[in-house]
Amino acid sequence: MVLYKIMKILITPKIIEALEYAAIAHTGQKRVVTGAPYISHPFGVSLILANAGYGEDVVVAGVLHDVIEDTEEVESTIAYKFGTNVSEMVHGASEDKTIKVRAERKLNHLEKLRNSSLEVLAIIAADMLHNRYCAMLELKGGRTREQVANDTTTSEYIREGFEKMGVIQERLHNEIVIELEKVMEEIKILFAQ
Repeated sequence: MVLYKIMKILITPKIIEALEYAAIAHTGQKRVVTGAPYISHPFGVSLILANAGYGEDVVVAGVLHDVIEDTEEVESTIAYKFGTNVSEMVHGASEDKTIKVRAERKLNHLEKLRNSSLEVLAIIAADMLHNRYCAMLELKGGRTREQVANDTTTSEYIREGFEKMGVIQERLHNEIVIELEKVMEEIKILFAQ
């Protein structure tokens, strides 16, 4: 049952439930650079996926993509509440936080993405697009490269972004990836200034 439709965006009871679940799971978390409530990021990712025409389960997984990675929630709860398909996509999009060394965790995630479904790649592309778009706005708004790069050097931030985008581009070709390519190039220019 569709409750509301604007352009390609469909709001369904399952999407509303996912937004509420993610908002509660991310309670107290903030975006590192801006301090905005963290839920603004999963919501942004879900809007990107919905506008690209992805179905309900992919949009829900986009809302929940950081829940396993960044909260105390577990995959089995997501499977129970939202279905196995959603939980598998969320798992596929999540980094393995048991790998404590950042470089090893990022490499592991890149390898995992090489074998991921197109839906998981779309979620990762939407996640990157939202993060990089926010970074671009923050740089244009006067934040320093170091503030935006957060826990990495600025060269690592750029390199890791292009590496991940390269893995996505090998198999996924859609409007999200096209926009991500543009934003990544603009960030590269802004970081060079």
